[in-house]
Amino acid sequence: MSSVSKVRPPVHVLRGIIRHLKSRCKSSENEFVLNRHREYAHLPASSTEAARLRSVASDYLSLISDVEERRRLHDLDAGVEKKLDPKEMSRRAAARAGLQMPKEYSP
Repeated sequence: MSSVSKVRPPVHVLRGIIRHLKSRCKSSENEFVLNRHREYAHLPASSTEAARLRSVASDYLSLISDVEERRRLHDLDAGVEKKLDPKEMSRRAAARAGLQMPKEYSP
């Protein structure tokens, strides 16, 4: 999970949230986010309320991105013990770490 907060333009954050909502949720949630964005679009960029809302939106985008990445990694790892032999599991684990298994290795 990302521990360093990335500074993204508000438009990129909005697009990321909408992209997630289109793939996972109903259109009513998508409309809610757009209406909420339009409601607060008049705030000056320097106001503390606008900064707070940008921070909440950015944190939400980070959260959903990290949860989706975790879900993807969990799906990759789920049931691998039943599908692969120990040698192949070791080879894949080494490859994830950027290593190569020696040719003479046998678990």
